[in-house]
Amino acid sequence: MKIIHLRQLIIAALALVMVACGNYVERRIDSLERLVADVERDGANYTGQNWHQAQERYEDIMEDLGERSANLTDEQMKEIGRLSARYHKVFLANASALAADYMNATSQIMSGYMEEMTDEDWAEFSQQTEQTFQDSLEKYNKIFDEMFDD
Repeated sequence: MKIIHLRQLIIAALALVMVACGNYVERRIDSLERLVADVERDGANYTGQNWHQAQERYEDIMEDLGERSANLTDEQMKEIGRLSARYHKVFLANASALAADYMNATSQIMSGYMEEMTDEDWAEFSQQTEQTFQDSLEKYNKIFDEMFDD
Protein backbone atom coordinates (compact mmCIF):
# COMPACT_ATOMS: atom_id res chain seq x y z
CA MET A 1 0.00 0.00 0.00
CA LYS A 2 2.84 2.41 0.89
CA ILE A 3 4.56 1.66 -2.43
CA ILE A 4 1.43 2.66 -4.34
CA HIS A 5 1.22 5.98 -2.46
CA LEU A 6 4.91 6.65 -3.02
CA ARG A 7 4.53 5.86 -6.73
CA GLN A 8 1.53 8.20 -6.99
CA LEU A 9 3.44 10.90 -5.13
CA ILE A 10 6.41 10.59 -7.53
CA ILE A 11 4.10 10.73 -10.56
CA ALA A 12 2.35 13.80 -9.16
CA ALA A 13 5.70 15.51 -8.47
CA LEU A 14 6.91 14.78 -12.01
CA ALA A 15 3.67 16.13 -13.43
CA LEU A 16 4.12 19.34 -11.43
CA VAL A 17 7.70 19.72 -12.66
CA MET A 18 6.59 19.26 -16.28
CA VAL A 19 3.80 21.84 -15.87
CA ALA A 20 6.22 24.26 -14.20
CA CYS A 21 8.72 23.85 -17.07
CA GLY A 22 5.96 24.41 -19.62
CA ASN A 23 4.79 27.52 -17.80
CA TYR A 24 8.37 28.83 -17.64
CA VAL A 25 8.80 28.39 -21.39
CA GLU A 26 5.50 30.20 -22.00
CA ARG A 27 6.62 33.05 -19.71
CA ARG A 28 9.88 33.37 -21.64
CA ILE A 29 8.00 33.43 -24.94
CA ASP A 30 5.74 36.11 -23.43
CA SER A 31 8.89 38.05 -22.44
CA LEU A 32 10.11 37.83 -26.03
CA GLU A 33 6.72 39.01 -27.27
CA ARG A 34 6.81 42.02 -24.89
CA LEU A 35 10.35 42.88 -26.01
CA VAL A 36 9.29 42.76 -29.67
CA ALA A 37 6.24 44.93 -28.93
CA ASP A 38 8.49 47.43 -27.12
CA VAL A 39 10.98 47.74 -29.98
CA GLU A 40 8.21 47.91 -32.59
CA ARG A 41 6.55 50.72 -30.64
CA ASP A 42 9.63 52.68 -29.52
CA GLY A 43 12.59 51.42 -31.58
CA ALA A 44 12.62 54.41 -33.90
CA ASN A 45 13.45 56.58 -30.88
CA TYR A 46 16.04 54.24 -29.32
CA THR A 47 19.56 55.43 -28.71
CA GLY A 48 22.54 53.15 -29.19
CA GLN A 49 22.39 52.37 -25.46
CA ASN A 50 18.69 51.46 -25.70
CA TRP A 51 19.45 49.07 -28.55
CA HIS A 52 22.33 47.57 -26.60
CA GLN A 53 20.00 46.87 -23.66
CA ALA A 54 17.30 45.47 -25.95
CA GLN A 55 19.85 43.22 -27.64
CA GLU A 56 21.06 41.93 -24.27
CA ARG A 57 17.46 41.11 -23.29
CA TYR A 58 16.88 39.42 -26.64
CA GLU A 59 20.04 37.31 -26.36
CA ASP A 60 19.21 36.34 -22.77
CA ILE A 61 15.71 35.19 -23.73
CA MET A 62 16.90 33.35 -26.84
CA GLU A 63 19.70 31.61 -24.95
CA ASP A 64 17.26 30.55 -22.26
CA LEU A 65 14.80 29.20 -24.81
CA GLY A 66 17.60 27.49 -26.70
CA GLU A 67 18.60 25.63 -23.55
CA ARG A 68 15.02 24.36 -23.30
CA SER A 69 14.55 23.58 -26.99
CA ALA A 70 13.92 19.91 -26.25
CA ASN A 71 10.82 20.98 -24.30
CA LEU A 72 9.40 23.23 -27.01
CA THR A 73 6.47 22.26 -29.16
CA ASP A 74 6.52 22.83 -32.91
CA GLU A 75 4.07 25.71 -32.49
CA GLN A 76 6.25 27.32 -29.81
CA MET A 77 9.30 27.06 -32.08
CA LYS A 78 7.37 28.69 -34.94
CA GLU A 79 6.21 31.48 -32.62
CA ILE A 80 9.78 32.09 -31.45
CA GLY A 81 10.86 32.24 -35.11
CA ARG A 82 8.11 34.75 -35.97
CA LEU A 83 8.95 36.94 -32.96
CA SER A 84 12.66 36.75 -33.75
CA ALA A 85 12.03 37.86 -37.35
CA ARG A 86 9.89 40.78 -36.16
CA TYR A 87 12.62 41.83 -33.72
CA HIS A 88 15.33 41.71 -36.39
CA LYS A 89 13.25 43.68 -38.90
CA VAL A 90 12.91 46.57 -36.45
CA PHE A 91 16.51 46.26 -35.28
CA LEU A 92 17.94 46.34 -38.80
CA ALA A 93 15.73 49.24 -39.88
CA ASN A 94 16.80 51.34 -36.92
CA ALA A 95 20.41 50.18 -36.68
CA SER A 96 21.08 51.56 -40.15
CA ALA A 97 19.71 54.94 -39.04
CA LEU A 98 21.96 54.85 -35.96
CA ALA A 99 24.95 53.96 -38.13
CA ALA A 100 24.16 56.84 -40.48
CA ASP A 101 23.92 59.24 -37.51
CA TYR A 102 27.25 57.98 -36.19
CA MET A 103 28.91 58.35 -39.59
CA ASN A 104 27.52 61.87 -39.95
CA ALA A 105 28.84 62.84 -36.50
CA THR A 106 32.22 61.30 -37.31
CA SER A 107 32.28 63.18 -40.59
CA GLN A 108 31.66 66.47 -38.78
CA ILE A 109 34.41 65.70 -36.27
CA MET A 110 36.88 64.91 -39.05
CA SER A 111 35.86 68.05 -40.90
CA GLY A 112 36.66 70.16 -37.84
CA TYR A 113 39.90 68.26 -37.30
CA MET A 114 41.03 68.84 -40.87
CA GLU A 115 40.14 72.55 -40.67
CA GLU A 116 42.35 72.92 -37.59
CA MET A 117 45.37 71.12 -39.03
CA THR A 118 47.50 73.35 -41.23
CA ASP A 119 49.99 72.30 -43.87
CA GLU A 120 52.74 73.16 -41.37
CA ASP A 121 51.14 70.82 -38.79
CA TRP A 122 51.03 68.02 -41.35
CA ALA A 123 54.64 68.66 -42.36
CA GLU A 124 55.76 68.55 -38.70
CA PHE A 125 53.73 65.40 -38.07
CA SER A 126 55.19 63.80 -41.18
CA GLN A 127 58.73 64.74 -40.16
CA GLN A 128 58.23 63.36 -36.63
CA THR A 129 56.80 60.14 -38.02
CA GLU A 130 59.70 59.81 -40.45
CA GLN A 131 62.24 60.38 -37.66
CA THR A 132 60.52 57.83 -35.39
CA PHE A 133 60.55 55.30 -38.22
CA GLN A 134 64.23 55.93 -38.94
CA ASP A 135 65.15 55.62 -35.25
CA SER A 136 63.27 52.33 -34.98
CA LEU A 137 64.85 51.02 -38.15
CA GLU A 138 68.34 51.83 -36.86
CA LYS A 139 67.62 50.04 -33.56
CA TYR A 140 66.35 46.93 -35.36
CA ASN A 141 69.31 46.91 -37.74
CA LYS A 142 71.71 47.16 -34.78
CA ILE A 143 69.93 44.26 -33.02
CA PHE A 144 70.06 42.09 -36.17
CA ASP A 145 73.70 42.95 -36.78
CA GLU A 146 74.58 41.93 -33.23
CA MET A 147 72.63 38.69 -33.55
CA PHE A 148 74.35 37.62 -36.77
CA ASP A 149 77.88 38.92 -36.09
CA ASP A 150 78.58 36.08 -33.69
